[in-house]
Amino acid sequence: MGSNSIGSKSIGSNSIVSSIFDSRNMDSRKIDSRCQEWRGIKARSIETGQLKTKGFTLIEVLVALAVFAVASIGLYSVTEQNLLNAARLEEKTMAHWVAMNKMVEIQALPGWPRLGTQDRKVEMAEREWEVKTVISKTSLKTLRKIEIKVGLKAAGIGSDIKTASVLVGYIGEKAW
Repeated sequence: MGSNSIGSKSIGSNSIVSSIFDSRNMDSRKIDSRCQEWRGIKARSIETGQLKTKGFTLIEVLVALAVFAVASIGLYSVTEQNLLNAARLEEKTMAHWVAMNKMVEIQALPGWPRLGTQDRKVEMAEREWEVKTVISKTSLKTLRKIEIKVGLKAAGIGSDIKTASVLVGYIGEKAW
């Protein structure tokens, strides 16, 4: 073992520790005995397997973080899908109500509904709905088929309606 000298003192294997404490005017023998005591406790703990550490290792923290990230992504995906489904269900329900209202209007007409197609805009639930009504003949002369398609106008210029509900009904000729 080599020894270094700081000032007039000779320092052995604990040169860094001793030099720090010597500069503060502490007894180097006391420091050496504490270092040897600490080494002995550590050696006994390793031999008996009783070396205890506190806290988590970096690997454990990274694994936990990765598991949390995967779970969060999955939860976000499920939540997003639920929101999209709820919005679509609301749209389909409102469109069906618009179609039923149109069917009642046709049934309440005093006369026989005319054959043909009618396009109309209806406002309901703060939205403007596109309503396409097709009245056609059936194999029975006293019965007409009514098909009502309702939807919101799709995004974009000149695009067709995005059909959310289709209602088909039949109306008989009134006997008056």
